[in-house]
This record gives sequence, C-alpha cells and structure tokens, in this order.
Amino acid sequence: MLILSFICYLSFKTFIDCIITNPRSILFEKFFYFERLMAGNLFRSTYFTILSTFYWAAGYISYFKRQAIASEKKQLTIQKDKAELEVKLAESTNAYLMQQINPHMLFNSLNFIYSKVFLQSKDAAKCVSLLTDIMRFSLKESGADGKIPLNEEIDQLKNLLEINRLRYDTPLQLKTDLEGAPEQFRIIPLILFTLTENLFKHGNLRDPGSPANLRLSVDSNGRLDLLIRNLKKSKSNYHQNHSLGLRNVKTRLDYAYADQYNLTIAETEAFYELNLNIKL
Repeated sequence: MLILSFICYLSFKTFIDCIITNPRSILFEKFFYFERLMAGNLFRSTYFTILSTFYWAAGYISYFKRQAIASEKKQLTIQKDKAELEVKLAESTNAYLMQQINPHMLFNSLNFIYSKVFLQSKDAAKCVSLLTDIMRFSLKESGADGKIPLNEEIDQLKNLLEINRLRYDTPLQLKTDLEGAPEQFRIIPLILFTLTENLFKHGNLRDPGSPANLRLSVDSNGRLDLLIRNLKKSKSNYHQNHSLGLRNVKTRLDYAYADQYNLTIAETEAFYELNLNIKL
C-alpha cells in the first residue's frame, strides 16, 4: 500500500506538470522540465506518503485501543455479574439449609402420625404418606451435577396435586396436563415443585368459572415447557410472599442454566400467568 500510494501520487503530480507545461514547447523541452521537477516531486511524494501512513496508523491504533478497553470492560462486567450471582446463590442455599430440620426426627414423627391417623381417616393417612415422600425427596442429595432425574421431580408434583385434592371439601378447580417422556432428562431439584406449590399457596382454586391451569411438557430434544395460570387469592401479602420464592427460583435458574431458559410472568389484578422454558 505504501508503494502504491507513492506511485499514485508521483503519477498524478507528473500528469499535472504535463498539463501546466507550455503546450507549444517541443517534447525534449518537456522532458527537461519534468527532470528539473522530479527531485521536488519525489520529496513531496515521500513526505505525503509517510504523513498519510502515520495518520492512518494512528487512527487504527486508537480504534484497536478502544476495542481492547471495551472488551476489558465487558469481561469485568461478566466477572462482576458472575460474582454477584454466586453470592445470591449462596444466600439462597443458606436460606434453604436454614429451613431444614433433623430428618430422623421428622420421619419418625410422620410415621407415628400415619399409624395413628390411619385408624381414623384413610384420606388423612394418605396425605401423611404423600407428605413423607415429599419431605424425603426435598432432603435427598442431588447428583454431582446438582441435578436429579426429571421424572422424580414430576412424581413429587403428582404427590403435591394429590395432597391438595384431598385437602379441599369441594372439587379442586384445576386442569392439569403432563406430557412427554422425562425419564432421560435431568433438572435441578425443587424448581417445578416450588412454582407449583405457589399455585396452591396463592391461587384461588375454588371458582368453577375460572379454573387454574397447570401444563407441563417435555419433548425428545429436552425442551421443557411449564405453564401455570390461576385466579389470585385476595390477600394483601400476595406479592411479598410470592416474590420471595420466585426470586430464589430465578437465582438457581440463572446459575444452572444461564441463557438456556426463559421465565416470563404476566399478571393482572385478578389473574397470574407464568411460563417457564428450559433447555435441559
């Protein structure tokens, strides 16, 4: 490029010299005239070529320096976000551990309650048995990847649904749809369970005109879709209690799946709708 710039400038200058030379002079005189100007032309050509090269280089050096600074800032931002996420996860995990109680005492007590309640009410005894399964599941350690088989999480969703059906004197106004073959996939524990539990905790499931919906599906590619839609209970602490559990769920999803999930929430004064999509 330097050589090309040099040649282009020299050719252009020579062409201009040819134009401004007296057109009536003979060819020999023209060449003599060009020869006298050649030294100056060479000097100017070299000067402007070097000057333009330094100007071009300075511009690109500044550009690459800005790019390097922007890249460094982006890297620092990523590290900062990662550190904040790890802190939030630690806080969430700590809150989870603080809620745990001695498993031995818990299951002994539940077995005792089951044996006593069974004689009085089989439905109540069944609730105790289902609750025991749920508690045992919640205290079970996950694998090295921090995940459990998806079908085990879904089994506990079914237990939760059954417990709540037995709780109500009137039929539970809830439509459920569980589709797919989850046996080959894994998920971090208690995500689906917590979101479904919020449905029973904060949703109005007694209105036949506005039944709640719970739809869960997983395809052969490991794409999980969860839809929960319900009528809200008229309680003043709805947002405070609901947002706490949801915040912990988001923190765990951010840590385990990063950009491999999407959680959207839409709500009105009366209804609440949640959509969760995860690439397992």
